[in-house]
Amino acid sequence: MELIGGNLKKTRESKHLSLNSVSNSLNISVYILESIENDDFSNIHGEAYTIGYIRSYSNYLDLNADDIVKLYKEQVFFANQKVPMKIKKPIESFNFFLSNKLISILGVISLSLSFYFLFIVDNDFFPKYAITPEISENIQARIEEIEFTNALTELKKERKDLLKDESNNQFLISRDNLNKDVNTTAAIASIDDEMLVDLVTIKSLTPTWIQLRNSNNEIIFSSLMQKNDEYSYDILDEYLITAGNAGNLMVLINGEVKGKLGKKGEVIEKLIISSDFFN
Repeated sequence: MELIGGNLKKTRESKHLSLNSVSNSLNISVYILESIENDDFSNIHGEAYTIGYIRSYSNYLDLNADDIVKLYKEQVFFANQKVPMKIKKPIESFNFFLSNKLISILGVISLSLSFYFLFIVDNDFFPKYAITPEISENIQARIEEIEFTNALTELKKERKDLLKDESNNQFLISRDNLNKDVNTTAAIASIDDEMLVDLVTIKSLTPTWIQLRNSNNEIIFSSLMQKNDEYSYDILDEYLITAGNAGNLMVLINGEVKGKLGKKGEVIEKLIISSDFFN
C-alpha cells in the first residue's frame, strides 16, 4: 500500500510546486508539510489537525480529499497494529583480559593521584595558620583600638629616642664652638623646622595597598606597604590618596599623630590630606 505522504509529494513534484509556495498558499508551515510528506504525524498536535492539514493539502493538489483522508486512517490503523519486536538481551561474557586492563588503568590513576597529593600539591588539610571564626564588629573595633595604641606608643618611643640622640650630640659640642656657631645652628634649626612644617607621613599598621597621584593624575607612589612602612611628602603637593584599607594607615603631620586615614576596611578612592586633618 502506497503511503499518503509519498503520494502527496509525488503529485506536488509533478506539478512543479515547491513546499514554500504551497506553505504560502495554504498558510501551513513548511515543517508540517514536510512531516506529512514523510508520513511522520507525531509532530502534529492532534489527529483533527492532521486530518485538516491533509484535506487542505489534497484539495490544493486537485486530489480527492476524502479518499486521501480514508487512506490516512487506514495507514494509521495498520501502523498501530504492529507488534513491537522483542530483542533478546545479549548474554554477558566475562572478558579476563579486559578486566585486567581495567584494573591496571585504575592502579595507574591511583598511584598518580597519591604522588600528586603527597609530593606536588600543598596539603591544605593541615594549614600552617590558625582558622578563626568571623569576628564581631565590637571585637574588631577593640582590635583596631589596640593596634592604634601600640602604633602610637612605638612612634612616641621613636621620637623620644630621636630627641635623646640629638640631646647627646649637642653635649658633645663644646661651649666655645656652640657660641661661635650659634647663628649657623639657629639657621639650620630654622631650616629643619621649615622642612617639618608641611611634612605628611603615612605609616602602615598592617600590610595595606596604597597609591598616590599628583594633580596631573600621574602615579607618584604605588605599593603594598608592609607593617611599620612609612612614606612622607610635602603637604603642598596635595597628592590624591587611594587606599585599600584606610583603617590600617596612620597619618602624621610634622611628626604629630593625627589619627587613621579612615575606618577599618574602608576603601579610599581620592583623598587629599590638609593641614587641619584629624581623624
